[in-house]
Amino acid sequence: MKFSPYLYIILILVSVQFSFSQTDSLRIHWNINPEPDMWEYRLFRSVNSLTNFQISQTVSHPGSLAVDRNQIFPGNLYAYTLCAVDSAGNQSQNSDTVSVGLPEIGWTLSGIISGETTSLALSSFLSDPDNNVNQLQLIISNAIHLTDTIVDGNLHITPDPLNFIGEAHMDLTVNDQAGFWDQETGITLSVIQKSPVGIIDLNLGIPTEFELSQNYPNPFNPVTHIRFGVPKTSRVKIELYNLLGQKVDTILENILTSGYYVVDYDASSLPSGIYLYRLEADGFSEIKRMILLK
Repeated sequence: MKFSPYLYIILILVSVQFSFSQTDSLRIHWNINPEPDMWEYRLFRSVNSLTNFQISQTVSHPGSLAVDRNQIFPGNLYAYTLCAVDSAGNQSQNSDTVSVGLPEIGWTLSGIISGETTSLALSSFLSDPDNNVNQLQLIISNAIHLTDTIVDGNLHITPDPLNFIGEAHMDLTVNDQAGFWDQETGITLSVIQKSPVGIIDLNLGIPTEFELSQNYPNPFNPVTHIRFGVPKTSRVKIELYNLLGQKVDTILENILTSGYYVVDYDASSLPSGIYLYRLEADGFSEIKRMILLK
């Protein structure tokens, strides 16, 4: 058999819940084999690899188009190759391989601090298997209580007005040079007041998970120190409760980057007793006990 196909890939926009959210379909088109006894074409696909191909679809001759809607997700690389089969079952050699990577938004930030500009490297939340971050186009839309600028590969977000406290919102869309895209809508950021409590960055590296250590000294009067670890930029809250489960104070509420920290807590206004302090951050929660003796 003679066979010299080529492939090219274009984007199909498919509606998801009445709104476009991301590239979730790919069109694969090839030139028709001119052999008179052509029967079908077999399309093979590999995900995040240029080997390990598995058959994806068969298309009867003279069809020259396949639409791949099988688990097309942002951040993945999709590779395709094709062969032709005649009526006797003879199979041609495979065509050249073509591949396309889809951009992805990996947004994790949940809050920012009132009165300050928060800066994030685009590379911290944007990725594409076959494009550099500087080749991607980020679009911020529907911003509420936020202003934003992109400068030198960094996204700068500022509360609007500057002293705003509450919930801010925005949508993000990223496009690559081929027109593939990902979108994250309804992003909510908690804009909080910077904690007046002193927080010390211990400069001990980055923990692999959230950590809460026992306060020291314990028992204490009236100042104690609480050490904790933050593996990624997160909104961190440490609250104090009595043994009845009633909140008596907020020790810390702040947006912190990854690292190990210690916070000093002055319990001068509280009576002697046993208290519980709880750290909450990004779905993590841990409780420990402290004893105040005056």
